[in-house]
Parts: sequence; C-alpha cells; structure tokens
Amino acid sequence: MKFGMGFSKNEDSRSAVEEAAEKALNGRPVFSMIFTTGGYKQEDIVETANELFKGSKFIGICGAGILTSKKTLKRGVGVLTFYGDINVETSIQKPGDDPKKVGRTAGTDLLKTGISGGTVFVFPESSSKNISETVTSLYNTMGPDYTYLGGVSGYDFDSNSCQFTEIGVANGGFAAVLVEGLSIKTACGHGWKPRNVPLIMNRVQNKKVLEINGKTALEVYREEADAFNTTELKMYGIPNPLGFPDLDGNFMIRDPIEINQDGSMDFLTEIPAHSLGYLMEADLDDIVKNTHEVAEAIMKQGRKPYLLLVFNCLFYYNLVKRKSKGISLRDIFHDVSVFGVLTFGEVGSYSEVPMLQNKTLVIAAVYGDE
Repeated sequence: MKFGMGFSKNEDSRSAVEEAAEKALNGRPVFSMIFTTGGYKQEDIVETANELFKGSKFIGICGAGILTSKKTLKRGVGVLTFYGDINVETSIQKPGDDPKKVGRTAGTDLLKTGISGGTVFVFPESSSKNISETVTSLYNTMGPDYTYLGGVSGYDFDSNSCQFTEIGVANGGFAAVLVEGLSIKTACGHGWKPRNVPLIMNRVQNKKVLEINGKTALEVYREEADAFNTTELKMYGIPNPLGFPDLDGNFMIRDPIEINQDGSMDFLTEIPAHSLGYLMEADLDDIVKNTHEVAEAIMKQGRKPYLLLVFNCLFYYNLVKRKSKGISLRDIFHDVSVFGVLTFGEVGSYSEVPMLQNKTLVIAAVYGDE
C-alpha cells in the first residue's frame, strides 16, 4: 500500500484541489480522502476531484480546520490518496427524518460489496438530529467485524457544512466509506473525569436540555460547575461538559454550545431523556496529558505507523493550543505523516462498538509497505 498527500491554501475551489492533488497524485488512486474548510464551493471540489482522480472513489467533509504534520490550516484543502490492493465502497445519504433509516441504508449500501472486514469511516453532519442513532444503526446493520471511526463535519455554528463522495455533495447529510486492505489501529481519549454528583436528564428535546435534577439546566450548571465565560462558549466550550458512562466505565462527552433565556442549554449532540450523567472536570494539564496518552497508545500498538489519520474536536484542539501554545502532533510522532481534520464530534471506540463523542481526540495509525 502506498499513499500520497497534498495541501493547498489557495482560495479558489478548483485551484485548491488541483494544487493539493498535484502533490498527492502518483497515477490513478484506488481511493482518496478530501478535507476542506469553509469558504469553498464544495460542488466545484467534487467536480474537479472527479476529473483529476479519473473516476476512482473518494470521500470528504468540510471541517473547521485541516491538520498536517507541521501545522493546522484554518482555510484550505487537503488531499490524501491511496494506492495498492484496496477494496472500497462509498455511500452518501441526504438528510432524512428517520436517523436510523439513514444509518441502515448506508450500511446496506456498503455491505452490497461483499467486503467482510475492514475499516468504516463515518462522516455525519453536526446540525443533524440524533446523529448517535444513525451511527448505532450503521453499526447494527454492518456488525462488529469492522473498525469504525470518523468525524462530524462543521466549520461554524451558523451554517450547515457538508459531506461528499464521487457521487456528489450532501448538505447536512451522512457519508461513509468501507475500506478493505488498510491495516489500522485506533485510540481515542478526552481527559475528563466525573464529579461525584449524579445528574438525571429530566427534560430533553433532542440537543436541548431543559431540566436536570428537577431544575433548569442553567441552574444546575451555576450550582455545580466551575465559573465559565459565555463569550468563550463557542471557542472552547464550557470547562465542565456532561459525561455519560458506558458499561466499561468509559465516558461519552456531550458539550454545551448555547445558553438560552429560559435556562435551557443546547448541546452539540443529542442527549437521551432520563439518562444518568455526570459533570466532568479536567484542568488544561489533564487535556494536554491525554493528548500524549492517546499518542502513546498508538505508538505502543506495533511497528512505526505509515500514516496517522486524526479526527480532533475543535474545542479540544483550542484547549490544548491555549495551554501548550501550539502543541503539534509532529512533536509526538516526529517524522510520521499526519492527515486530519478539526471536527464538531468524533466517532471512535474504546472496544468494538463505535461511540459519538465531543471534546475527544481520535487517532488511527495506518500501517503499510515502505
């Protein structure tokens, strides 16, 4: 397996893809990933990529930034190409009223190939409702014989972003790709720990939490949380997100992004009504430490990675950057190539079942022939 990689900060959509692809292409790729940021016409991105890739399959999303080995591009286009003995199938779904059907349809599309193992990259949309139901439905359709990971598209809080494949663009949709032939190991983490104050989500409407423990969500936060600056809410999130434990004691993070006049709070991802959660806490040292722990977990899994795919929460990234003044994955992985995107939610797993997270770092090490 071989790969190529290229980036461009050109502000013109077609020129940016052409410049990035020129650096990444070495013949016709079997499969490609394209990450973009806001400000580009995504339809032009797809049309140009189809011309350059000569009909081969690709998948991509619009995110809040592009991660490279050296720096983060707040505006740009990244292209990652794969060559070799790889089998691929993509699926793209338009927004739907039934999130379970969206996941089920995507899973059925991918299974039609007959590929019985491999990696499923999952790309939901941040503004969609019940994203976790879509991811769970995809998993229930395809089963545990695959590795699942990915990120939620989004570049700001006021506009829908998009996902795309060689078929076209879906604004606010759902895209997934099944890849067989990549040797991948994954690790994820967030660094937050629970406070010993159980919280019952009494009243919830999708991503809006109205009542916790019989009080408005804001009342509970004022009583239990550390002081938070609402003007920084959409840059770093609140220092105390909610956490919901799984059966193994791992916590799924849910991050608030809006405080409403009625005392309710909007979250990036939906929260089940009547669920039991906890207020989570971590200082910035814990967050930076977690970044190193996730990286070390990757490095301990085997030989030197050929490539690192990174899905990093925008809030998590900003917190680490604030503390470390720009810690780079290059500082940890040295000469290993990095290709990633800043997301508004992350898909990873601590065991087999994929979970939708917030404020989390997901890294996949790809191994291959030198």
